[in-house]
Amino acid sequence: MTEHNEIHTATIEENPAPHQEAGGGSLLEIDGTLIFIAASFVLFTIIMQRVFYGPLKQIRETRDQHINGLKHAGEQLLSEAERLNTEYTEKIKTARKKASDNTTAVISDANQEKAKILGERKQQVSEFLNIERLQIKEEKAKSMQELTPHINTYASDICRKILDEDILLAIGENNERNR
Repeated sequence: MTEHNEIHTATIEENPAPHQEAGGGSLLEIDGTLIFIAASFVLFTIIMQRVFYGPLKQIRETRDQHINGLKHAGEQLLSEAERLNTEYTEKIKTARKKASDNTTAVISDANQEKAKILGERKQQVSEFLNIERLQIKEEKAKSMQELTPHINTYASDICRKILDEDILLAIGENNERNR
C-alpha cells in the first residue's frame, strides 16, 4: 500500500497545476477572453433592455393604467350604485308615507261617510218610528171612540154569560140618559 501512495505522489509532482505552467502567476489572468465576456455581457444587457425589458415595462405600465382605469370606473360605478340605492330608498320611504297618508285619508273619508249615512238612517228610523207611534195613537184613539158607545152593551153581554143575570151598569144608564 505504501508503494501505491508513492506512485501517486510521483504522478502529481510530474504534472504541475495549469496555473503554474503559464508563468507561475495568479489564478485569474486578464486576457482577451475576459474582455470579450465582459463586452458580451454589456451588449446582452443592452439588447435585453431594448428587446425584452423595454416592451415588458411598457406592457406593465399599460396594464397598470388599465387596472387603475378599471379601479376608477369601479369606484365611480360603486358610488353611483350607492347614490341610486339611497335615492331608491328615499323614494320607497316617500311612496310608503304617501300610501299611508292616502290610506289614512280614505279611511277618514269612509268613516265620515259612514257616520253621515248612519246619522241619516237613524234620523229616518226615528222619523219612521215617530210616524208609526202617532198612527198607533191615532188608531188607538179612533178605536176607543168607536168602542166607547158599545162598552155597556159588551159589559152586560159578558155579565149575562158569566153570571146568567142582567146587571144594569151605572155607566150605561148615565150614557143612555145623556143621549
